[in-house]
Amino acid sequence: MTKVEVIKGRRRNAQGARPFAWSLAVWLFSVACAGAGELPGWITPKPQSRLVVLSLDAGIGEENGGLNYNGQHDGSARILVPVGWTVVVRMRNADSRVPHSALITRVYRQEEMPDRLNPHDSAFPGASTPVPFTGTAAGGYGEFTFVAKEAGHYFVACGVHTHMQAGMWLRFDIEDGRSDVDVRKD
Repeated sequence: MTKVEVIKGRRRNAQGARPFAWSLAVWLFSVACAGAGELPGWITPKPQSRLVVLSLDAGIGEENGGLNYNGQHDGSARILVPVGWTVVVRMRNADSRVPHSALITRVYRQEEMPDRLNPHDSAFPGASTPVPFTGTAAGGYGEFTFVAKEAGHYFVACGVHTHMQAGMWLRFDIEDGRSDVDVRKD
């Protein structure tokens, strides 16, 4: 075998190995990223319709004394939605002790949070469960729909007396240029 044939043989082997190495690298990367970008079960995007459904269970368990949505409170979850999408919020009161509500409202600093929130406190027309300041009774259900037409930072908050002040709120951001729904833990 001549020196040229050996070099060609090596080159052929290296080229034959490249597709395998590339496939292996892609597979390893996909395994490493598995779970990244996955949404929790309470967020259901429908990209073809530019729609997202948020299924909020208010008062799940004892997290934050029951003042939470799906166990999240004090802004620990940031929901990111593209401008122009329709948002459906379905809130079920899982708390057997006290009423809860949900509305999309502006961001408040802790020291400026009102005692309770009214429908006029919603950032978008109709973006609240019925009578947010008294809330939905135990086992009750409330739903609202709005179009996320203005980019900005907002809260999903409970309007019942002092619930938002006690931490019953999540971050809700509407972002221009975003093409999908996401949630981040802060």
